[in-house]
Amino acid sequence: MPSSKPDTGKAVSLLQELVSGYAAHLEYYKNWLSLARQARARVDDADLDEFLRVHGEKEDVARRLREHELELKAGRDALREELGLEQFTLSELERARPGLPDADAFGAVLGEFRDLLTRLGAVMRDLEQVECDTESRLRRRLSALRGEIKGVHSVRRAAHAYHRADPDAKEARFIDHKG
Repeated sequence: MPSSKPDTGKAVSLLQELVSGYAAHLEYYKNWLSLARQARARVDDADLDEFLRVHGEKEDVARRLREHELELKAGRDALREELGLEQFTLSELERARPGLPDADAFGAVLGEFRDLLTRLGAVMRDLEQVECDTESRLRRRLSALRGEIKGVHSVRRAAHAYHRADPDAKEARFIDHKG
């Protein structure tokens, strides 16, 4: 916790760095959303190779997001420490604003940050919906595939029973006959 009033210039600079970092984070999420929509379309057109390629790209974006999140955490921690906050939240940042010598400069950047977080949240909600929809479609396709596989096994059993018929039997035995 700082011993005196926080340095507004440093706090503004740290917050601007976070705005830049979260803007990059937003672009990663937009990219992920675009890839998720492509993957969902590949489920519908049954292009498994393309689905897997796109899924691999999504995993790469998710990995880069995890790495980028570490940088953002360091920035959040630095600003939290500079302002003497218990935790890093928008409400805590708002509460710290009046105590800064140049509260207006900090408030302007805080407004940008709030707007950016709103846009990021919207993209994340869209992404969640697309991913849930894709999962649901994949489950339906898997269920249909299981039905097709079961049908193939039934045909194989019928063909096997037909070809292994007992030539000495007194009457013909049909697969659906219980006798």
